[in-house]
Amino acid sequence: MILDYAEGRNSDLIVSKFDSNGDTLWSSRYGKFNNKRDDPTSITADNQGNVFITGYSEAMNHQRSSFFLKLNPDGDSVWVKNSMQPALYANSFIDFYGNVYTTGKTNDCVTIKYDQNGDSLWVKRYNGTGNSSDGGNLIKLSNSGTVYVSGYSMGSNGANSDIVTSSTSRMVSCLRCLILQH
Repeated sequence: MILDYAEGRNSDLIVSKFDSNGDTLWSSRYGKFNNKRDDPTSITADNQGNVFITGYSEAMNHQRSSFFLKLNPDGDSVWVKNSMQPALYANSFIDFYGNVYTTGKTNDCVTIKYDQNGDSLWVKRYNGTGNSSDGGNLIKLSNSGTVYVSGYSMGSNGANSDIVTSSTSRMVSCLRCLILQH
């Protein structure tokens, strides 16, 4: 599976599926009318061959909104969920039951669990002590069912950043890092 976006004034999302020999099985283009661009940020597939894609759309006025798209094994759109909040999803995965988890950022680190229909089952947020920009970059599920998210949390002065690893139950660790400024 390849996920990209078409360059140009109005860029759309492009998804392509290949067989084991590298031959194209299908390639599809998805986008909203009158958008400046549609950028994918993560892709994952379930055991039935359905594909789940997260990303964001940017309008001509530069406002961003997030999207969550499900494609069937033939690349046809099953549903798309749009949110007017400017979330930038960074990573996603599917659990044994077909639930999709994704993490990214708004002003806070946001982690969301969706069912197979794209309906939100829960939303977890993390706002660091600096009350500034926070975001999730990686998300994984343990064998015991705990969801772990790793990301960053900016300090209030913008010069320091925390490396954050958290679980769905509580904060696990937080390390202070200095962002070198040029």
